[in-house]
Amino acid sequence: MLGLRLNKLAAAITSVYHFRSLFGGGASGYSFSPYPTEKYRQTYGEPATAATAAGDPIGAMQSAHSASGSILYQSTSGNRPVLGRFPKTGIRNLFTYTDTFSNAVWVPTAGSISGRTYTVDGTTATHPMHQSHSVISGKTYTYSIDVETTSYSYVALGLNSATFFGNTAVCYFRLSDSTVFVQPAYYTAASIEQVSTNRWRISVTGPCISSGTTTGIRVYPAVSTDGGATATVTFNGTTYPGTLNYYNAQLEFGSTKTAYQDVTSSADITETGVGSNQLPLYDGVSDFVTLGAQAYGTATLCALSTNAFSGFIVVRTLTKNITIGPCQASATGANRSLQFYPHATTGQLSVISRGTTTDLTTAELTDGNFHVVGYRWDGATFSVWVDRLAAQTVTVGTAAQEAENITVGARTESSTAQFLPGHQEVIFIDRALTAGEMASTMSSLNAIYRAGL
Repeated sequence: MLGLRLNKLAAAITSVYHFRSLFGGGASGYSFSPYPTEKYRQTYGEPATAATAAGDPIGAMQSAHSASGSILYQSTSGNRPVLGRFPKTGIRNLFTYTDTFSNAVWVPTAGSISGRTYTVDGTTATHPMHQSHSVISGKTYTYSIDVETTSYSYVALGLNSATFFGNTAVCYFRLSDSTVFVQPAYYTAASIEQVSTNRWRISVTGPCISSGTTTGIRVYPAVSTDGGATATVTFNGTTYPGTLNYYNAQLEFGSTKTAYQDVTSSADITETGVGSNQLPLYDGVSDFVTLGAQAYGTATLCALSTNAFSGFIVVRTLTKNITIGPCQASATGANRSLQFYPHATTGQLSVISRGTTTDLTTAELTDGNFHVVGYRWDGATFSVWVDRLAAQTVTVGTAAQEAENITVGARTESSTAQFLPGHQEVIFIDRALTAGEMASTMSSLNAIYRAGL
């Protein structure tokens, strides 16, 4: 259920965002919107079943506002995006299967997991449970999880990896009085609160010093060797057998512990008491959609020659491996006529134009919030707007142009993405909009998708 607010949002798009007026004056173009979702089909061709539930594949997106009957489509099943459901508050939880600990993404180094119950075995090793995850240098991470146990008085939680976090220490929590028992200097914050009988939510925060994939995000049982008189905490599975139940794991950017988001699957993320948006999601590797040939046989809207064009896209992503605007796909970036994507290091918007890359100064687009991108080519100047920032100019190169169609989705030169990216509105128009039209459309999209940001 998208809820009342989403219905109001869809109504706002119709009443404030005048697509047909943009397409007037003899210009053609199209817009693709997830409202209504019956415009999405699971396959390209007939018979076609509507894509309505999180995880449904999307083989065709019908244009919501154009006379041409345009479609964005993908006929290869393995390259189709899927329909996703994300909270309106933004995507914050970086983990997957966050309350399904029997899923293979959760790995018990010792002991065993059944459902949410972790059983300690009879070895002397520590017993961490972890989910491997990509981390980014310079980012601060907060890890929170609920633990339920009658077997242990202490629990350890840590971002402990010498390579990625610069430390091998963990925080220890004493459950009997909800106390942070040991907090090494590395950690900028740690907290514990009892949420029900024999159940506590614990949390730690610390900075990352090196990018890569780590298993050092972990939780495990602990005991005090001297009855809690000092901060000497250790563990021995032979001497201290027992069980713990885990709930509601969350890994997020930043130093603030926020409300839990349930990641049932990568395509279905919900938050209690918060409405949801539906949007197409791409794997960042091979998923993409292409403009239907019945509208444009080649990507004339992207040809940076005498053709004038404009467009907008609203994107929401936590990964950098995504084209977030129109693209003429090619085997190498050097010949790419036009491509928009988040910079691999900064996450800010970069644009390839006829083989020349321009790195713009924008907000970090890979923060899980909606971002609005507008662009215009008038035959002489290529201008780009992001969110509420003033226009920036993109340098147009001189490389030979590709005669390929417009695509939205994966970057062909990228590696595996750490999270599914998606988009909301996608709008292309084959004329240069006026300054007033660009301003009013950007203002409308910002008001709808970025209110309060």
